[in-house]
Amino acid sequence: MTRLDPARLRHNVVLNFLGHGIPLLAALAAVPLLIRGLGTERFGIVALAWALVTMVGLLDLGLGRALTQIVAAALGRSQEHRVGALVGNAFFVTAGLGLAFGATLFFGSSSLVGHVLKVPDWLASEAVTAIRILSLAVPAAMVGNSLRGVLEAYQRFGPLTVVRASLGTLLLLAPIAAMQVSPTLQPVMWALVVVRWLALAVLLVLVRRSTPTRWTPNAIELRSMITMGGWMTVSNAMAFLMLYADRFVIGSLLSLEAVTWYAAPAEIIQRLAIVPAAMMGVLFPAFSQLLTEDRDAARGLYRSSRPTIFALLAPPVVVLAVLAKPLLTAWVGPEIAARSATVAAILAVGGLIHALAQPPFHLLQAAGRPDIPARLHLVEAPLYVGYLLWLTAHFGITGTAAAWLLRVSISTVALHWLARRCVLDQPGAARDPAEAAR
Repeated sequence: MTRLDPARLRHNVVLNFLGHGIPLLAALAAVPLLIRGLGTERFGIVALAWALVTMVGLLDLGLGRALTQIVAAALGRSQEHRVGALVGNAFFVTAGLGLAFGATLFFGSSSLVGHVLKVPDWLASEAVTAIRILSLAVPAAMVGNSLRGVLEAYQRFGPLTVVRASLGTLLLLAPIAAMQVSPTLQPVMWALVVVRWLALAVLLVLVRRSTPTRWTPNAIELRSMITMGGWMTVSNAMAFLMLYADRFVIGSLLSLEAVTWYAAPAEIIQRLAIVPAAMMGVLFPAFSQLLTEDRDAARGLYRSSRPTIFALLAPPVVVLAVLAKPLLTAWVGPEIAARSATVAAILAVGGLIHALAQPPFHLLQAAGRPDIPARLHLVEAPLYVGYLLWLTAHFGITGTAAAWLLRVSISTVALHWLARRCVLDQPGAARDPAEAAR
């Protein structure tokens, strides 16, 4: 059984923060270069490609997230012999799903460009080809997502930090190198594909070295993973769809240029999520393990996470909200800054509120109750899409940002109440989905 102690958790949070923070520095340098080199319309496609691969990589029946939770809980129960079957199940199922989703994106690229996005006629053919190239990255993104979960469950954040920092940085810098071949979308998309597959190869080696047994699929373990992962799929997919729906709504109702005006500040402000992401990447498997070992320790860890996130994020949020226009002018130029400053201020405040939703969201999933945030998101999503469409149509990208701020405010309040009622105030250990499946 892997022992967790506060010093080790703090060390892992710092490592995880570096893994998320280094790509942020790369984004500060890369985004202006990409906008200037590709133009606003082509960069809009690249921004959508980043969002698309992120979302598709999470539509894995929740197996990646479930794998982290069940492996960490198994370690807490001294059941490491189960890990090989769990990893084998996740690997083969996510590989199959990745191929299926990749094929769907490949054959649906013409409809996506022709009927969903407002792509100019001169760019339509190039965009279709670019999306077809991008579809080749989908299997690697999907399998890699589950393998990262294994390293998190084992608290192996040293090698994971190297992989995450390298992947995030190369996804930004490789397109700049590809742009030197041709300032068009095709070489940029090929660069993204190569980076995704290289990252998967490294993850395969690291996870194989970490797991004690062969990756032999097991039907009973698969049932437990699907039980847990089904609700996680609903919850995570809905959460990420709502996180990135704004760009697609702008691309459909307004223009690709408007996507760039919105995505330029959003790409940076959403990088504020590195703080809660770094913490939750460590605390989610820790919650999963501690809820089987020491429930009081899990409660204390949860309660300390919220003020820590606020203290770390409040100062940069205030700076971004107050100085949005001059900061954007210095970064991407006065033209985009004039259109994006108000959006940046709104998104900065929303980013802080959204960060405070992460501890209850992850605690509920770690406790074996992913159904609770999933049900909340199922109610929330259609309401959000409705007022997102209305506000975007009437107020442009400022309305889009306001819709997102409203959504994260409602979600954060609800998740804190649900975590207290359904986990913190409940006695006993977290339920084991594998036992339920048996």
